[in-house]
Amino acid sequence: MAIAAAKRQQVCPSYARPHKERPNARNRESCLRVAEGERVVSSIAPRLFYFRHGETAWSLTGRHTGVTDTPLTVRGESQARALAPWTAAISFAHVFTSPRLRARVTCELAGLGAKAKVEPDLAEWNYGDFEGLRTVDIWKGSPGWDIFRDGCPNGEQAAAIGARVDRRVARLSELDSDVALFAHGQLGSVFVA
Repeated sequence: MAIAAAKRQQVCPSYARPHKERPNARNRESCLRVAEGERVVSSIAPRLFYFRHGETAWSLTGRHTGVTDTPLTVRGESQARALAPWTAAISFAHVFTSPRLRARVTCELAGLGAKAKVEPDLAEWNYGDFEGLRTVDIWKGSPGWDIFRDGCPNGEQAAAIGARVDRRVARLSELDSDVALFAHGQLGSVFVA
């Protein structure tokens, strides 16, 4: 019995996951058949994990941070390191990160930097004239401004960021294994929209 369990863990590493993450009964049976020497194609769908970068001085104060490369705060570095046990428990075949320093460092501190590929489409919204401003400050000159409706003067409009996300989603849909993305808050909102 112990040998069979060890074989299942080698062939089907999902048995090492906490019980809520284990495969369903049909996939568990597939793993058992593989352990016994049969070739079975897994029907477990790939998963996408989206990680927003750790805290920066600008994110802490609510300043819109698009193209400015602000470093993580000490707390942001701690947040990123806290991801490491979680990312280590998942066998990511693909890891992509924004070109922005805060996302790349979060990825590195989370333990996935060696696997990461920089993906320009994961860059945060270009806030143009609103870079570094807080929403309440923007509203003083542009009452009711909404980034998803109005975009940013001399920056990126909603259609442009939507096109970037659509390109990335199309490429991700071609992958057949677990993926980690390290990126940003506003971009993440567009991803899930």
